[in-house]
Amino acid sequence: MYLVKVCVEVIFGVAAILNAVKIMTAWEIESIINLELKSESNIHDVFGLDLTKCLITPPIKQKYKDSNVSTEIYELWTVLEETEDKKGYKIYYDEESKMFGLAVE
Repeated sequence: MYLVKVCVEVIFGVAAILNAVKIMTAWEIESIINLELKSESNIHDVFGLDLTKCLITPPIKQKYKDSNVSTEIYELWTVLEETEDKKGYKIYYDEESKMFGLAVE
């Protein structure tokens, strides 16, 4: 759970920078996140996990179902995956709301 908290805090730190931008490209999102990750002293060892290896480069657009209304599907930027097998937590960026969120498979 601490890992998720750290991931979300890092990604939310980037949100303020992204709020001023209307349309983002994968490269822009990746650049901002990389800058933010460099400022974190423990990003390479959070419970033995190197978060820089979890970063999706470049970020990719994927479809996500709404957890409350399963018929609603959103296309969002996946920016981080907790595990290499893609079965862990994901962090996504929503261009429309200019917010990051947490998702599970």
